[in-house]
Amino acid sequence: MKVIALRFEYEEYYIEVPEDIYNNIKKIRKEFDKWLYDKNNDHGYWVKVNGVKKGVSYDESAFIDFINERYIKKGDARVRIIEKDEIPDSCDITTELF
Repeated sequence: MKVIALRFEYEEYYIEVPEDIYNNIKKIRKEFDKWLYDKNNDHGYWVKVNGVKKGVSYDESAFIDFINERYIKKGDARVRIIEKDEIPDSCDITTELF
């Protein structure tokens, strides 16, 4: 497993992911953004005004759920948040900005 730091404006979360997710995180992030902002998707992250989809409001769990639902096979270890002190000293960390 590898570690990715998810950085939001005021928050940072560390997620433990399989190596193939780690190696393809830029591609997966683009797919997530495309899915998230596609008005044909009726996910729970839409901000609606008078019933019209105007924007999205989401946190780290939306990205984690997206990865787990689309990329993790049943029975495999799921992507999860870990605490900073759980990261081994020898671990490479890549960062993804939101």
